[in-house]
Amino acid sequence: MSTKGPTQDDNVTDFPGRDKGDTEENHQSTVEAAPSAAEIERRNRLYELDRKEYQAREALRKKSFMDRLTIVSAVGFVFTVFYFLSLQNPEIYSIDKDTLKTINQAINALVLLTVPFVLGAIGAAARILISDITPEHKGGLIVSSGLMGVFSWISIKSGVLVALLAPHLEKANLTPDNVTSSQSDFYTLALVAIAVGMFSTNVYLMISQRVEQLTLQSKTAKP
Repeated sequence: MSTKGPTQDDNVTDFPGRDKGDTEENHQSTVEAAPSAAEIERRNRLYELDRKEYQAREALRKKSFMDRLTIVSAVGFVFTVFYFLSLQNPEIYSIDKDTLKTINQAINALVLLTVPFVLGAIGAAARILISDITPEHKGGLIVSSGLMGVFSWISIKSGVLVALLAPHLEKANLTPDNVTSSQSDFYTLALVAIAVGMFSTNVYLMISQRVEQLTLQSKTAKP
């Protein structure tokens, strides 16, 4: 009888199908993990779309950069030309008396026309307050009505409106000079600005209300 214990060779058991089974499992998992042809095509399409989108963004960025560069270059060129001209001809910046007079009139007119703008805006706001409906763009409507009041003052101050009303003024034994230079000139112009502002807002409100009525009727008429 042998007294030797089990050796290392005795503990090793051969499994002939072991390596083969592991290989088949690995192959099966590899087959399952491999994408299909449709998936590969979809990924290629997505990659192509991303690439085209990136190229379009880059082209747009380059175009914007070139546009800005062109504008900056043009402005720099103009300033450079004016700089050299001013060095050679310092008198080019001397403003003529007629130009100064025109600028003065423009500034005075801008300050003066602030009054009819405010009055026309007040008339428009008053018309909106007494209206049954509230317009969506209320601020823009008030500003535009104020501008209409400004236009009315310009037409009166320029004499165009008075020239159009000259036949009616002659019937009333009034001259255009008396109308535009009387003591009540300011109050007349103020009343005209307020009336024009209210009239402009009233026209907008009437049209808006009519459109809402027609829209409601069309919706009600549908089965």
